[in-house]
Amino acid sequence: MQKVKSLLESQEYFTFAKAAQLMGVSRQYIYKLVKEDKLRASRLSSRMSIIRKADIELMLKTKPYEAIRPKNDFDVTEYYTAEQIAKEYKVNTKWVWTYTREHDIPKVKIRQLNYYSKKHIDAAFAKYKTDNALTEWYTPEEIEKLYGMTRVA
Repeated sequence: MQKVKSLLESQEYFTFAKAAQLMGVSRQYIYKLVKEDKLRASRLSSRMSIIRKADIELMLKTKPYEAIRPKNDFDVTEYYTAEQIAKEYKVNTKWVWTYTREHDIPKVKIRQLNYYSKKHIDAAFAKYKTDNALTEWYTPEEIEKLYGMTRVA
C-alpha cells in the first residue's frame, strides 16, 4: 500500500479513481467534489478526465476543517410541535405538516421532532381562529327564515 501511495504522490495528474485512492476516499466522492466545484477537473475526452495534484492541494488549503458546534440558542418556548398545533387549533396533525410545507413556515428539526416557529404559526392560523365568546349561533335554516333567503342565495 505504501508503495502504491508513494508512486501516486510522484505523479502530477490523476484519474478520478487514482485521486480517490490517493486521498483515501471513494471515487463517487471525487465526482461529488467536482460537481460541487470544490475540486477542479479537466475533461480530455468523453471518457477521460484528470485532476491536477496542485488542484487537490489547493482544495485542501482553502477549506480547513471546521468543527460543527451545536446550536445553543434554541429556545423551545418559541416553537410548537405539530401535536401542540393540532391540539391548540383543533386540526389533524397530518394537515399541520401539509399546511406548514405549503406556506413555508420555518421549522427546526431536533432529533426526531420538528419544531415550528410560534410567531409564524400564530400569524398563519389567526384567520382560522373562532371567537370563543360567541354564545348565539344560527343554523342555515334559521337564517333562511329570518332574512327571507333561499338556500342557493
